[in-house]
Amino acid sequence: MGAQSDGGRDSGYGTLAAVREGRAGRKRGWLVGLAVSFASLLLCLGAIELAARALVASQMPDPDQEPLHRHDANLGWVKVPGAVAHLSREEFQITIQVNAQGQRGPLRPYQKPSGVRRVLLLGDSFAAGYYVEEEQSVRAVLERLLSCPSGPVEVLTAGTVGYSTDQELLEFERESWRYQPDLVVLLFYSNDLFYNSQSIGMAGQPKPVFVLDQGELRLENVPAPEREATPPRPPPPFRGSMALRLLSQRTARSAPRLYRAVERLGLFPPLSTSPPREYRVYGPPRFAPEIAPLWELTGALIERLSQEVDARGAGFAVLYVPTRFEVNDEAWRLTCERYGMGRLWRRRAVIDELRRVCDRLGLDLLDPTEALRRAEADGEEAYYQYDGHWNTLGHAVAARVLTPYVSGRLPCAGP
Repeated sequence: MGAQSDGGRDSGYGTLAAVREGRAGRKRGWLVGLAVSFASLLLCLGAIELAARALVASQMPDPDQEPLHRHDANLGWVKVPGAVAHLSREEFQITIQVNAQGQRGPLRPYQKPSGVRRVLLLGDSFAAGYYVEEEQSVRAVLERLLSCPSGPVEVLTAGTVGYSTDQELLEFERESWRYQPDLVVLLFYSNDLFYNSQSIGMAGQPKPVFVLDQGELRLENVPAPEREATPPRPPPPFRGSMALRLLSQRTARSAPRLYRAVERLGLFPPLSTSPPREYRVYGPPRFAPEIAPLWELTGALIERLSQEVDARGAGFAVLYVPTRFEVNDEAWRLTCERYGMGRLWRRRAVIDELRRVCDRLGLDLLDPTEALRRAEADGEEAYYQYDGHWNTLGHAVAARVLTPYVSGRLPCAGP
């Protein structure tokens, strides 16, 4: 009996030891698996971080690349004749070429050939065709849509990135009138209102500015002082991570509520809730004392430009360039959510007031908002989602809106 009992105890101890060994083995396996998973996570995060830094580096301009613009004492800045630049952004990659006369598009002589009709576009980056290839710009598409059996219709653009209405007026008086246009179309964007009153442009460069003195325009800040351009810098990493910085930027644009939830955890930088100053033109009545003088000045600039165009025997019209949130309901909702813009903010405020200005001056106003809205409602995007400029579809829509109007204004220029 005792021998059997000892054997039973040995057997029990062996079983217990095996169980313990099995548990230890499973624990070691779990720890090894955890270590492998943690190492894999670190490798993945490292790869994401390297990819984010590579993406940011790819979007920075080549320091050896010739600049597209140079200082100009009378206009603030102008395009460099013959310049070529390659632009790389998250949503596009294009090449911009400036012709020998400092314009984007085909090189045309100042003297208009016999039988040719000319349309001149004035404006900022939208008129210049940033950021699409030149053959996809509103200038090029409009020219292709117009035809005339007795002679061609040439479309030229004097658009320059960052210009506002005051610079467009001065540029026409100095240079682009020499192309002898039959019709001049001013592309008007909402931030023109704000920058028309500023002596510093969007890129931080000095520019001329008009002031109203007893109802008369007086030019100031000319010659515009030259300021050394600040080289573009990549966004700083957040908490040492460029991937976290890029993720926060994307989230701020696409999901403001989620951003603020993550911000409270300290994983995103603090998000400003103040709308950009140029957005105040869409704002509630409390901004009226600030906005009314901007419209008074802008109306005077448009009136003088129309007079200068008329004095040279050309027709004149205004094409409104709506922001993306004016044509896309979701973009408007996200903008309001991002900046806490309530019911008193009106996304039609700018076009409504611009129409009153044009009606007062007897000017034609073209509004492509509904055409762009239809394009976006059909599931296509007419704007770059993050950059905010027209993409190729946006330029094509604007050109199609312009085509019947130009056809009616120019002899023998039908689609």
